[in-house]
Amino acid sequence: MSEKPGIEEFVAPTHVQVAAHRTQLTLADVVASRYDKLTGWLVAGMGAALTLMISNIDKSSAIISVQSIRNALKIFIVLLLVHVAQRLLALVIETAAAAQEKASKEDLSKLNGLAELFAYLDLLEKPAVRPFSWFVSKTLNQARKGRLMGARMVLLMQFVVFLALAQVLLAVGALIALVRGLV
Repeated sequence: MSEKPGIEEFVAPTHVQVAAHRTQLTLADVVASRYDKLTGWLVAGMGAALTLMISNIDKSSAIISVQSIRNALKIFIVLLLVHVAQRLLALVIETAAAAQEKASKEDLSKLNGLAELFAYLDLLEKPAVRPFSWFVSKTLNQARKGRLMGARMVLLMQFVVFLALAQVLLAVGALIALVRGLV
């Protein structure tokens, strides 16, 4: 883990940078949460359909080949892995947005100088456990330099959208595998 930046490295962000950060964070949170709902329903529906086919395999195999069901199940497993990755990234964005909202309600102006601000950031960092401590530490080190994370959250949001699209394509692929196996 890298050394924490010192007070001498802190450069206060401008009001424009703070406003842009808040807007970026809000945008990322809204988009990530909307795609999370869509993909959650997609995964649940696909999982339910495959579960019904597998639980009634004797009847399902009369109209769909077992190999097609097996292929669709393999694609669904990949879909689940992509969904977990997308959900974890969305969780990072949601957490950052919630922390920003909470921090904006706190009166940090009561802190006596940068030393107390850095002590406050140290207290925020302490409870984090691995592997999350790496991300928390890196994020707070950026804050210790006066850098805001809104742009990074927008980048993560774009990955969330990409993963959501990948999930839709995987679901369509699983459906194609089932349709190709119709007897």
